[in-house]
Amino acid sequence: MIINFFGFGVKRIFKRDLYASPVLLLAIVSFSFFSCAPSIKFQQLKPAKFDIGKEPSFVLGQVKISSQLDLVKPERERGGILGAIVEITEEMVQSYFASEELRRKLEAAMQREIANNKFGSYKFQGAKYRIDFSGSFYVQDKTERREEEIREGDNVRKEVYYDVMRTYEMELIYTLVRQDDGVVIGSSSHRKQESQLQTGPSPTDAAKGFENWTKVGEKMIVSLVQNVMREILPYYETVKRKLRKGGSKELKEAVKLAEKGDLESAVQIWKRVLENSEKYSREDRAAALYNLGVYYEVKDDVSSALQSYETCEKEFADKWCKEGIKRVKDREMELKRLQQQTL
Repeated sequence: MIINFFGFGVKRIFKRDLYASPVLLLAIVSFSFFSCAPSIKFQQLKPAKFDIGKEPSFVLGQVKISSQLDLVKPERERGGILGAIVEITEEMVQSYFASEELRRKLEAAMQREIANNKFGSYKFQGAKYRIDFSGSFYVQDKTERREEEIREGDNVRKEVYYDVMRTYEMELIYTLVRQDDGVVIGSSSHRKQESQLQTGPSPTDAAKGFENWTKVGEKMIVSLVQNVMREILPYYETVKRKLRKGGSKELKEAVKLAEKGDLESAVQIWKRVLENSEKYSREDRAAALYNLGVYYEVKDDVSSALQSYETCEKEFADKWCKEGIKRVKDREMELKRLQQQTL
């Protein structure tokens, strides 16, 4: 099973420190409150890290990934068949990460990401850019011995168990190179870590339950290649924006409509509130202006969004709208870069 470190940490906080830390409790309650605020999600196109023009083409270059394993060693038969199996496994891992099979996996992952992206292409010949990969794959086992008392009638016996935590760490470094002159456009490193826990009567028995290391390594590589291509090509990202309920029944109904995906009907209510401003409270008018700004953000209409937020901030000195102004100005810069990177 994959260990949820955040959940484990929260349990420990509640068990040990909750009453000793009211500030921490308040922070957790506040987090829960804000995370439950009404909101909408939408897809937004983001610019690549590097400006390399429209419709760039790529090919996979050199691949050099080293590996290191620190696995559970058999308790008995040191130097015997079990020890030999561990040594063979380590050699297999090292061989795999220097193999053509891994190269094909990387190439397939690149092709898949580029095809899904639609803003570039993969070419075996005549590609404008080459992507070289290097990095490392590290696997480490940590063993903890524990005893449990088992009562059977008047008798008590002890059973020994071993918990083995296996941690996989991968670093993937890419270098983007222009093919015609060999100029390095950029380079970056991406890391990923996963942990699995297995239990058994001995460390060796526990370790038998782990997932095949090649599957883990391949999944990590595919995930990291996705991150790499997100830096090199424009990509879509799920964006979340909070909405404001206001105080009136109409505003609350509009937010419900927006959350269900009926933004157009919600917009009509927000506009109606602003057109009949004398009938609504200051809170409702500020909420309507802010929510309209969010609507225009969804549409990538930065001019209208900025107008809504600036009007709101000017009339109500509203903190939410001030944050909206900053978001929209940042988006304007992103759209300028996207014009250079997309059709």
